[in-house]
Amino acid sequence: MIFGYNHKRIENTDPYHDKERKYLKVFNDMIENETFNIDYLTGTSQVSGISGPNHFLTREESKLVATVIQWLGTPIGQSFIKKVESDE
Repeated sequence: MIFGYNHKRIENTDPYHDKERKYLKVFNDMIENETFNIDYLTGTSQVSGISGPNHFLTREESKLVATVIQWLGTPIGQSFIKKVESDE
């Protein structure tokens, strides 16, 4: 499982962190169960015409991606998502 930089927030059982845990779980489930996503994310996709990284992600880059996904589950991240969706 890939964790963000502040994985202690995920370990906290406070309901305040429920969406963070959910977003991170869904993200990790997608990586585990849908190889296309991880291949795209890591730059190993062999699918023609797909743009993505041209190198493997480092451990730090993977943590950064997980941190952003986790952040989307926070109240600030949720406000960001609502703002993006309201501007469509």
